[in-house]
Amino acid sequence: MALLEASLMEHEYGHVDSAKALLRASGDAIGCRHEVTGAMGFRTIHQVDAKAQMVLDVRCWGLPVYKRSRAAAAAVARSWRRSC
Repeated sequence: MALLEASLMEHEYGHVDSAKALLRASGDAIGCRHEVTGAMGFRTIHQVDAKAQMVLDVRCWGLPVYKRSRAAAAAVARSWRRSC
């Protein structure tokens, strides 16, 4: 959380390179990576032709502390089904 806030303050003061490095470090700490890209698409059903739009692509692989094995996840699901 501190890395993210430090990144925001660096960006506020115009230090773009250090803000980008801190933002990447904060994403690595929580197991996420982001990228701003562009894509052609429609925003409404009434739009006739595709327009260029900004897209935020986020990929999260999660914290290793919270990842469960398949067997453990299946056991939790079975016990949950029995209790319902």
